[in-house]
Amino acid sequence: MYQLTDAERDLLAEIWKQADEMWVGPKYRQFCADHSEQVETIRQLQAKELAINTAISNEMRLVVKSEGFFYLPAELTSSHISWAEKLLNALRTLHKKNPDARFKILDLCGETGLDKGQVFRGLTLLSRMGLPHSGVLKPSKDVSESWIQPTEDIFTIKSFTQLHDRRKREHEDRAAQLQRIQANAPPIQLPGIPSSAPPQKRVILAECDRCGGKRNHSVLAELKEHQEADDPESDIAFADLEWQIIRCSGCNETRFREHILTSKDYLPGVDSPQGVEKLFPIPQKRKPVPFAGAPDQIHDLYTQAVSAFNEDMRHLCAAGLRALVEAICAERGIMDGKVLDDQTLSPKLNKRGDEYRSDSLEGRIWGLAEKGLLTTAEAAMLHKHRYLGNDALHQALAPTRESLEGALDVIEHMLEKFYELPSKAAKIKRATP
Repeated sequence: MYQLTDAERDLLAEIWKQADEMWVGPKYRQFCADHSEQVETIRQLQAKELAINTAISNEMRLVVKSEGFFYLPAELTSSHISWAEKLLNALRTLHKKNPDARFKILDLCGETGLDKGQVFRGLTLLSRMGLPHSGVLKPSKDVSESWIQPTEDIFTIKSFTQLHDRRKREHEDRAAQLQRIQANAPPIQLPGIPSSAPPQKRVILAECDRCGGKRNHSVLAELKEHQEADDPESDIAFADLEWQIIRCSGCNETRFREHILTSKDYLPGVDSPQGVEKLFPIPQKRKPVPFAGAPDQIHDLYTQAVSAFNEDMRHLCAAGLRALVEAICAERGIMDGKVLDDQTLSPKLNKRGDEYRSDSLEGRIWGLAEKGLLTTAEAAMLHKHRYLGNDALHQALAPTRESLEGALDVIEHMLEKFYELPSKAAKIKRATP
């Protein structure tokens, strides 16, 4: 791929050693150098698309991309590869015994004999190489929040070396394809720029699902337009539009970006107007939880509500959450319930002074508490979010993203309680001597 000089290879090795002392996996490496002779080497790594750097005072901060270990000496990566091989074998064994289980760091420590740091770095290495899985790997000493759940495709992977070579070939093929495209592309003459001027590579920040969060993206191709308003009385005098094909500098994923700036965005005192950005495929900022024990209809409604939330379709998300609550009540056989006051949690009375029941969604939610499936406090909290669906359906009022996020948290807690905890409790009971 890239031919590195001895100085570049030594710098990468130095970074690897320093980062290995931290509680992180091989996803991103940060290295600080205040030696001026290393600055030029860092710039060379940037030119080869291996690093990103920012200058802070007299310090050079360097983040080496995940592909960096392709170029390191074998003695520096051999231990990580051996950890990954052990973890791959352990994951195959555990997944065969329990295909629906999520495996924690401590589970894999017991299965492989590795310590927590080795398991975390080995898992992150497997993840970056494209191991088919779902999971969360958080670089923290508290490993309780990290977990991994491989898919059935794990049985098609014979070894980490096979996974590594596949990822490396993919990277090489993309680099070669990009070089062919650039070599065959006709020169583009931009207004006001001489044709002899060297092309300037543009880098922008955009959301990346695979890396998680905003990452640097190289602009592979773009088209720009400036449009003036036809109506002189329009609130918007003009719009600057750009469409781009961009590629993440961390994982090489390619996506399409649309960016629109209007005259309203150019406000006095604003040096960098934001405008409206759309990415395709749309970034899935909230990942649906795989509730394996939930019925298909309920799981489908839940994943559709999460998709609507990610795509900012707030009316549909709120309506979907209401439909999901109704489906859960029906699945649990709750047809009505004794209605309580939202504030005092005391029974509501009819005109005759009697407690009354209702078969509406309001009554059915209270019915969940009446049957002991939810606590009264949980049912009251669910009622607050029921109003989101009512407003979205009947009054066309779009709820805020914050309120929808809170509603999803409550729904996920209920799904976990109804469909996941009973099976987990049963497993613990079976395992107790």
